[in-house]
Amino acid sequence: MTTKCFIGWSQEGGNQPGDCCCNCKWQRPISGHPGNATPAFKGRITGVIAWGCTVPDLESINLSERQHGICEVHERKV
Repeated sequence: MTTKCFIGWSQEGGNQPGDCCCNCKWQRPISGHPGNATPAFKGRITGVIAWGCTVPDLESINLSERQHGICEVHERKV
């Protein structure tokens, strides 16, 4: 089982199991590319510039600037 995390959603706020985007199986790191014109998306392909939620029920990937957060489709990594 993965580690509990209370950074994005506190235990006091109702997150008793410690479910956070950082321990969800749908979260993926997004890397930048040196050829991107937008500064926020420019970067090394080995560096993380954002995080993406890849839950299959969504038609697109949800981009987040933070690794920690909450979501109703959370599923723990195995």
